[in-house]
Amino acid sequence: MKSQFKLIWTDKAANDLRQILSFIQYDKLSAATAFVKKIKKGVEKLRKYPQLGRIVPELCRKDIREIIVKNYRVVYKTDEKKIIIITIFEGHKEFNSL
Repeated sequence: MKSQFKLIWTDKAANDLRQILSFIQYDKLSAATAFVKKIKKGVEKLRKYPQLGRIVPELCRKDIREIIVKNYRVVYKTDEKKIIIITIFEGHKEFNSL
């Protein structure tokens, strides 16, 4: 059985997720909660498959990767046995700094 990585959400990433929920729920609460669940489900896959995401093009670092969920980029760092969720933002924006 493949060992699982520990999943850590930074304060920034947790806040990003709350803001996404707040923004979408203005149109439809059920859609907002479903979308947040979809993001969390994608992130949970990283526990078993930390290399699942692509390397962030703006950074070109092997330890900073991202998964795409709909039109959002979930950026994370791999570190030994940890996955650290750094930030979540709309896909049309560039990721410029850590």
